[in-house]
Amino acid sequence: MEEKISLPIKTKIAAWWMKQSGILSFILIGWLFVSMMGYMGPMFEVVGFFIIFLFISGILLIRFSSSLSKKRRGMLKASLILLLILLILATLLSNEYRKEGGVAREGYAFIMQLLLYLLYTPPLILLLLDRKNFFKVAT
Repeated sequence: MEEKISLPIKTKIAAWWMKQSGILSFILIGWLFVSMMGYMGPMFEVVGFFIIFLFISGILLIRFSSSLSKKRRGMLKASLILLLILLILATLLSNEYRKEGGVAREGYAFIMQLLLYLLYTPPLILLLLDRKNFFKVAT
């Protein structure tokens, strides 16, 4: 009989982290939307782009993590590319938020950038460390 090979532990953790990051992105959307109600200032466009960014990243993270859990070979590369793009976009959006808001928004932009780095960096590192083991078991 054929022995069933399980997914490497780092990949399991990375897929779980990506799924939780996607869910947390939807929670952040709700928080940003509620905090933005009734505000039509110069930051409205930046926060609007940030809400769209979180929505799309949440959907993609949940989708890619479920495909990664099913051991699909192409999903590892796609997940790595997605996480790199999300890190770059998070940096650009928080820097734009920092520029538009001035000194008053400096601390808020730093916290937002730190939170996004904590969401997207650990799965990226785990997937990079475990890519050889993933390719051994991927179909």
